[in-house]
Amino acid sequence: MPMSSLSMLSVGSTLQGGKYRLDALLSQGGFGVTYRATHTLLNQPVVLKTLNLQQEPPKRIHDLAERFIQEAQRLAQFQHPHIVRVSDCFIEAGRPFIVMDYIAGQTLAQVIQQQGPLPEKTALHYIRQVASALDLVHEHGILHRDVKPDNIMLREGTNQVVLIDFGIAREYTTGVTETNTGLLSAGYAPVEQYLPRHQWTPATDVYALAATLYALLAGQPPVASVLRDRVPLEDLRQFQPNLSERTIDAIERGMALDVRERPQSVRAWLQLLEGGNVARQTTATVAVMPKHRTALGATQPEGGVAVLPSPQRSGVSPWGWLLGTALIGGLAGAGLGLLLRSQPVDTVVPPPLQPQEQEFPPTLPTVVPPLEVTPTPTPTPTNTPEPEPTPSLTPEPVESPTPELEQPLPEPTLTVPTPTPSPTVPPVATPSPTPPVVESPPPPTNDAGNAEPPPANPANGEPPPP
Repeated sequence: MPMSSLSMLSVGSTLQGGKYRLDALLSQGGFGVTYRATHTLLNQPVVLKTLNLQQEPPKRIHDLAERFIQEAQRLAQFQHPHIVRVSDCFIEAGRPFIVMDYIAGQTLAQVIQQQGPLPEKTALHYIRQVASALDLVHEHGILHRDVKPDNIMLREGTNQVVLIDFGIAREYTTGVTETNTGLLSAGYAPVEQYLPRHQWTPATDVYALAATLYALLAGQPPVASVLRDRVPLEDLRQFQPNLSERTIDAIERGMALDVRERPQSVRAWLQLLEGGNVARQTTATVAVMPKHRTALGATQPEGGVAVLPSPQRSGVSPWGWLLGTALIGGLAGAGLGLLLRSQPVDTVVPPPLQPQEQEFPPTLPTVVPPLEVTPTPTPTPTNTPEPEPTPSLTPEPVESPTPELEQPLPEPTLTVPTPTPSPTVPPVATPSPTPPVVESPPPPTNDAGNAEPPPANPANGEPPPP
């Protein structure tokens, strides 16, 4: 069928080789045409909707048709009692069609036109059903974009409503979000739908849903959002004096002109209807890390950087203590010397000397690694020791995982004797050597066994006395 004949479809025309027969024109607007039809194979009533592409340039028709079908396929995934079911979609003669279930009954717009304002309980019952449907499609990234009483069907003979006519055509029609504001539903479209290229969010449908509740309770649509700076909303108590405060508050919050003042989801808006409290989102929320104590007593400020406690100062210079300990440790023996040499002297500042008596050898404190902090170079200590002939022990600022002391550690459990003023320890005194006792040899004897006479005195040549 040529596309030119599609603009003049009439009752009795068929599509898809006779599968669908058009029975009546339900609605026709600037962006879509809706027909009541019959599925001839199943002999069931259906609804066919298509785009009104008469004003579209030929190069855009194919693109719009493809996108129209893609969203129809997404809607077909939903199986919800309050969402109209999409059963089929196709493109014929370059024009897309969506096939949906036909809902027998009346729209809520027809209901309030006949009955006037609805009781609060009845209106809330209908609105909660529509809200559950919107919450589902919002979770899948789809907006209805045209919530109003005309698009909510009340099933015949029940108190169940069904959300129909998703605004699929509205989003993909040329100029609809730029200048074609006449296609919007006055009273139900929020201000952002009138703005060119504005980002729509679930809060857009929240406004329309709250405005729909307003219409059900007032029996008439609210004033258009773009006129409310000059014409305020009429007080709902003029129509129903006994309305609850929470219902009125939920409507006012949901219809806030500033999108940031509205609940940002349908679920949050429903909490207002139940008497809950929903904070207004005026600015982006920035998570702030709360303060807490670290394992070593450091605090975690706002910003996430650990601040270490300042080391306690004492009257004894730590460098003098280090020198005294080194001298005492050098006298302890080779074993203790090896132990001291195995510790990194340039990264650990020893605790100050306490006046209490200590045992020997001392037990070196265990260095506990600090919490992970922002890698900022460690500042040089302000109290720089006076130059000594020995190499400088000032630690260099590093960013390596070398553990640093965050606070003075407990004193060693073993104590060291208080160093004496003299750095030299006197050697251990040993007893003076005693000369060995030498015994005189026995006098020589002659062959007869008698002692020989002593030799003559060499001084005078006289024989010794007998």
